[in-house]
Amino acid sequence: MNRALLNKLWKLAGERCDYCRMPERFDPLPFQVDHIIARQHGGATILENLAWSCLHCNKRKGPNIAGIDPESGELAAFAASFRGH
Repeated sequence: MNRALLNKLWKLAGERCDYCRMPERFDPLPFQVDHIIARQHGGATILENLAWSCLHCNKRKGPNIAGIDPESGELAAFAASFRGH
């Protein structure tokens, strides 16, 4: 991944985990780039498909492309563009 794309992602995330919103400065472990739709499922390495993620969230999500909505109990696909917190 090129440095320019990494810098854009970091700034867009506001130095927080895109999933849990924890500020990066409060985590002793380095944050990671996560493909929202995993590469193994055809996800592209483009800004709209990347998330700035703490290790906990990245490991929890893994290569999943969907999850159970806790409110409805329905299967919900992860969106490749989810910002706008």
